[in-house]
Amino acid sequence: MSDNASSSRHISVFAAWAFAFGTAVGWGSFVMPGVVFLPLSGPLGMVLGVVAGGAVMAVIAWNYHYLVCRMPSAGGTFTYVLRTFGGDHGFFCAWFLYLSYVAIIWANATALTIVARGLFGDALRFGFHYTIEGFDVSLGDILLSSSAIVVASAICCRRRVADGVQTTLAAVFATGFVVSFVACLFCHDGGLQSMAPAFSPHGEKPLTQVLKIVALAPWLFVGFESICHLSREFSFPLKRTFGVMVAAIVASVVAYACVALLPVLSPVAGGANWVDGLARLGAADGASPPATFAVVRAVFGKAGLALFAAIAVGAVFTNLVGNMFVASRLTGAMSDVGVLPKWLGHRDGDGEPVNAIVFLAGVSCLVPLLGRTAIGFIVDVATVGSVIAYAYASAAAFRKAHAVRDRLTEVTGACGLVLSVAICALFIIPNYFSGAMMATESYLILVLWCILGFLYYLYVLKHDRHEHYGRSLVVWIGLIVLILVMSHMWMRQGMYDAMTKTFDSIGRFLTDAPNIDSEVLDDLWSEHLSHQLANANSALVRGGLTQVCLMAVTLAIMFTLFTIVRRRERRLEKEKAMAKSYFFSTVSHDIRTPLNAIIGFSEMLKAGMETKPEREQALDSILVSSKTLLGLVNDVLDLSKLESGKMKISAEPTDCSLLMRGLIDAFRASGCRPEVELRYVERPMPLLMLDPQRIRQIVFNLVGNAVKFTERGHVELRATYDRTAGGDTGLFRIDVEDTGCGIGEDDLKRIGAAYVQVDSKMSRNGGTGLGLAICRQLAFAMGGRMDIESELGSGSTFSIVIPDVRVAKSVSPALASAAAANPSPAAGAALRLGERELPHRVLLVDDSKMNLLVLKAILKKMGDFEVETALDGNEALKLLTSPDAQKFDLVLTDMWMPNLDGEGLVKAIRGNPALSSIPVLAVTADVEVRDKSSEKGFDGILLKPITPATLEKALLETSRRLKTP
Repeated sequence: MSDNASSSRHISVFAAWAFAFGTAVGWGSFVMPGVVFLPLSGPLGMVLGVVAGGAVMAVIAWNYHYLVCRMPSAGGTFTYVLRTFGGDHGFFCAWFLYLSYVAIIWANATALTIVARGLFGDALRFGFHYTIEGFDVSLGDILLSSSAIVVASAICCRRRVADGVQTTLAAVFATGFVVSFVACLFCHDGGLQSMAPAFSPHGEKPLTQVLKIVALAPWLFVGFESICHLSREFSFPLKRTFGVMVAAIVASVVAYACVALLPVLSPVAGGANWVDGLARLGAADGASPPATFAVVRAVFGKAGLALFAAIAVGAVFTNLVGNMFVASRLTGAMSDVGVLPKWLGHRDGDGEPVNAIVFLAGVSCLVPLLGRTAIGFIVDVATVGSVIAYAYASAAAFRKAHAVRDRLTEVTGACGLVLSVAICALFIIPNYFSGAMMATESYLILVLWCILGFLYYLYVLKHDRHEHYGRSLVVWIGLIVLILVMSHMWMRQGMYDAMTKTFDSIGRFLTDAPNIDSEVLDDLWSEHLSHQLANANSALVRGGLTQVCLMAVTLAIMFTLFTIVRRRERRLEKEKAMAKSYFFSTVSHDIRTPLNAIIGFSEMLKAGMETKPEREQALDSILVSSKTLLGLVNDVLDLSKLESGKMKISAEPTDCSLLMRGLIDAFRASGCRPEVELRYVERPMPLLMLDPQRIRQIVFNLVGNAVKFTERGHVELRATYDRTAGGDTGLFRIDVEDTGCGIGEDDLKRIGAAYVQVDSKMSRNGGTGLGLAICRQLAFAMGGRMDIESELGSGSTFSIVIPDVRVAKSVSPALASAAAANPSPAAGAALRLGERELPHRVLLVDDSKMNLLVLKAILKKMGDFEVETALDGNEALKLLTSPDAQKFDLVLTDMWMPNLDGEGLVKAIRGNPALSSIPVLAVTADVEVRDKSSEKGFDGILLKPITPATLEKALLETSRRLKTP
């Protein structure tokens, strides 16, 4: 579900657990025990490995919990990485995560053919048939798997049906696991002796055997985190997400342990221990009915067929429905940000991504043609994808936690990242701890998937309107390194397989040698050895050529990427240079226009104006022109800070409704065209943690832009807040709709870029093309985005969407004072600073006599102040420390002065016990000092130009801070 669409909250706690458990445990729980767990590590090693793997997943689950509580989204890991590390990292993560979900769908769909063979023999194996990698594929198998995919997709298209099916089937197969285990436990008569040895007799040291199972943890539990994609659909508080994921992990550990121990407890194994019993039960190739089936059938008789069918169908369909459900949400999220085509993420009236579900089903219906074994190779790649996703999620949690000093999540984030990297190394490096974890073909598939990702990234990069991609060389280098490593591993593993076949052939020849006539033995041996060496050499040449071709393709794609990015940078530099040239010519016009009024009316006032109305009109013009000039300077400074990433967003409890009403009232008072109706659609919302100054700036620019280009009709401002169910965050949205001239399709591609105006008439309407750029950058700085919908001649709608906005838990002092409606001090009244009134002494320090005159005049107008002045810090210190001088109650000092500047002066004041309690306010035109004034020792800051209103506000804020303990 997209961020801009509200969804019904339909997923309960139990349904969320069913999705997490169902996607984590599928058909593999039947096959893996006999094929991998027991032969690799034995009963005890398997249980310890699964428990340890579950503990690792619990650490990663906390990282997901931390992220989902702060960024609830249908995109899950993809969204977390996108918002934390940028578009390139988001693409890299999503590319592998998507394959993980889809490959598991394919694996479970094709597993139904194995279930059918176990239940009905060859009854469903009809029509044409062929063999791929040793697995026999028939028309009946293809139809069965495809039908299951179609049924699962139909269920997913109805969310509440999917909830019910997932919950019911998860309960069925979980119960079936427990019933089967308990029945075998009661029927077991071999005692502990039959369970020996505790570890595999054919393996390495016990620790190594346990680590091999831990290395499979991402494959065993992949999907437990899938509920993060459904967080906007929860009907329960997000803080319970961790408990749901841990419950799913625990249930998965129990399920794997129960099924793995069934062959060990089997009363029909007929061997001295589980090793002999497993050999007698057979079915250890993963492409035939597993040992579990034989055990259940032996314990329950004919009823065992029904029980096995219920468990198997429940496991397969919960995995199919769960993974298709979350994969469709991931598809929609990727479509929303332009990684996938827009039509793919289209939602129906209920907000369901039907197109994504249909697309997944259509592609998946073709996969059964490849057979079960070939799908197994892709599943290996999916395991690598899940590890990459876990590593990224842990890194994102660490970065977010580090920003707010959350020590617990910093630790879990770092641990999750390290553990994910270690597990990835255990899994993909051949013969690590004496055992290759991936099939040879899987390495090649992984390389091909990386190259395909590079190719698709080219498509995304070419269609990237907002330059969200192509910014991180780390991702490109990471993909290249992965391709290099995997291609090397594939080459190495392929040669190992070729040498193994060669030695096996030579061994068989030597075994048969005694039966060969000695006269021909030498000739046969020479011929056989030459043939085997030729085969090995051919395999080496083919592998080498393939590797060279893969590297050549990779380098060609990399070169193309570099060319596209470089060409884009040159184009942007050229456009920016042209835009800046146009901008500066426009700014020159906009600066000269108010300066003309200021200088002209000032000279007329100096020369003397005869009537009072004329003088008042001149003064009003000077004030308006000065404020216009100041607004232009502020826009340029804000854009500069935003582009350099230095803009600080300070969230505080904000009454958005009050803020919006005030802005609309201000525009009405300013006298817009009578043919234009200004409207504000008010919707109740709580106090939100936002930066009121930046929200005001965004709304002011958007409404002002709409009013400027709307000659008749209306300009409507809307603000909404969609709160996440049970959470303290939600989606904040601002819409400004107008019935103005609209924007053409070509101009829509450029609008919002810095210094760009879409029409020369904009300059005639005023403005420098910075307003929309500032709005877009401010939205991005707050973690959101700006969307534009417009049609030439039919008006426009500008939308600001900010996700994960928290509800304020307390009222800010500013709001509290506003609510109390305290009147501001009237001119001439005594102000209070701390607990002292200020009708007394104020020291002004500035090297500009003009600034001193302005400040002195404002203070005299505001109250009965006694004002002293100094031209630098040294002169101010002499006045402050003079034994004959009365004590000053306040110091206002400029920052940049000769001899001793403002920073040095405040240090001297704070270092003198007799002066340290005097409030000191910085007076400066340097906007960079604002965020550092308290660190430097100042009690507040006044930004030039100073007006009576700004000075009064600064004094009141300082008073409030000094009163606060």
